[in-house]
Amino acid sequence: MKTTSRKKAKTWYVKDQNPELGKVAAALRKFETQSVAGVKERANSWGVPTFETDIPLCVYMVGKNHVTFGFHYGTSLADPEGLLRR
Repeated sequence: MKTTSRKKAKTWYVKDQNPELGKVAAALRKFETQSVAGVKERANSWGVPTFETDIPLCVYMVGKNHVTFGFHYGTSLADPEGLLRR
């Protein structure tokens, strides 16, 4: 998998998207790095920021009017309140 540094991932991915959504992406980045010990942010081979430890955990994608936050193994997560869309 082609990867880039976290610093590069933070700047190149959001800069061409809706600037207001940069705040949402920054909040997701902060949430993920504070929630999971040892997590690293990388860009996968499609240029999408991916958070991973020894396995890929989740991604975020900035669209024209929204930000998608997805889990690589989301169907394996406990979701007793049904908050995750499958």
